[in-house]
Amino acid sequence: MSNKKPKFQHPVSPIGIAKYCWVNNPDKGFDGKSEPKYKTRIVIDDTEESRAWVENVLKVAQVEAKANDIKLKKVFKSPFQFPEDQDEEDFIPQEGKEKPKLDEDHRGRIYFDAKSSFKPGLIDSARQELPEDVKIMSGDKIRIKVEVLPYDGLGSGVSLRLKVVQLVEKNTTYSGSGKPNTEGFDDVEGGYTAGRHEDF
Repeated sequence: MSNKKPKFQHPVSPIGIAKYCWVNNPDKGFDGKSEPKYKTRIVIDDTEESRAWVENVLKVAQVEAKANDIKLKKVFKSPFQFPEDQDEEDFIPQEGKEKPKLDEDHRGRIYFDAKSSFKPGLIDSARQELPEDVKIMSGDKIRIKVEVLPYDGLGSGVSLRLKVVQLVEKNTTYSGSGKPNTEGFDDVEGGYTAGRHEDF
């Protein structure tokens, strides 16, 4: 394995749907013992433009690998999954599982994951930094900037390090201020009110 550090490139993805999104705070895992990671999956439409973008990312990886003495095999592990990689079983919950491997947002689309040990930059559609109370959630439309990381050793492949997330559209049940979207509700007289304590 090469010890040389690649000259990372920073491609910006097409707009897609965020999934398994942990970009405001890191995911600490189920046991809380694994290294916290900022991460997201992005699901993008399968278009000629999207495929051209993916092809360019993989070309960047090959160029960087060659320039830094990283030996990518002819067939290497790619971070990208395409519609042709999907099976119908992926959309059906398997025995002992509550949810399928993929939800319907993935069907017929390209998807990939990016992660980092460091918090990515978070910006809005005007490229302004997001306020701290704005939460990017799974289901929102985003674009991401990544570092392309070719690697060799026991395996050979390409991974993507998350650098910046651009929030394009809020599509979750959260308002974007970190507070629930209360549209459609009205007050319920006599119901529970936060901060009110009953005497027993």
